[in-house]
Amino acid sequence: MRFYIMVFLLFLSGCGISSQSVDTLSSAADSYLSKAKEAGAEELARNEFQDAQSLLVKAKNDSTNKKEKKILLQRSAAKARLAEAMARQTKAERELAKNEIELGKIESHANDMRMERQSAESTLKQLDTNE
Repeated sequence: MRFYIMVFLLFLSGCGISSQSVDTLSSAADSYLSKAKEAGAEELARNEFQDAQSLLVKAKNDSTNKKEKKILLQRSAAKARLAEAMARQTKAERELAKNEIELGKIESHANDMRMERQSAESTLKQLDTNE
């Protein structure tokens, strides 16, 4: 599943970006990394986040070829977007699990109250028949 998400994001990041300047792409990659960090990707999507950082550093420091630099920046942005999405997904899944546990507790309490009501109704019914 991660592979398909990554391929999709890479496809989207490549649409219309090739005509952008290196500075624009670099700013975009920096921005996506910041958003990923804010979403908790450093912890929740560590590999993708570190890949995005490495690609950005490589583009800024190692690459002299403009075309290669653009490709590295596009990949960095896509990896950062993937890391952010994965972090947000993980958080949502954790929240869902927490809510499912809480729902189970509420259902159990409702069942207890239902049984208590049925017991009270049964007692009242017995008292009514004894009169």
